[in-house]
Amino acid sequence: WSLESSRVHTSSFERMLEDGADELRRIGGFLGVYPTDDAIEEILAFLRIDHIRKATGQEHDKTPFFRKGVAGDWKNHFTAEITEDFEEWCLNSRQGRGSSNRPA
Repeated sequence: WSLESSRVHTSSFERMLEDGADELRRIGGFLGVYPTDDAIEEILAFLRIDHIRKATGQEHDKTPFFRKGVAGDWKNHFTAEITEDFEEWCLNSRQGRGSSNRPA
């Protein structure tokens, strides 16, 4: 998504997975905060899916809220109809016609 504004920063789960340290630096720069390399490593450790599961008590849950922590895993949980609705919503949102709400 492209939103031209100095007041909006966009990020994605995929970018965090690809290079979390770099994405945290971009977010920090946007906010005017420049974390040290040690702080970035601490944040990344805190955001690891295994840490989140343990911190929320879901490390042994058979139906966890946080699934695999893998980009694209949503495809394994959406029906064809939901996927089509979601893709239409994304297309409309990129064209500036969509709302901020996901389709029902």
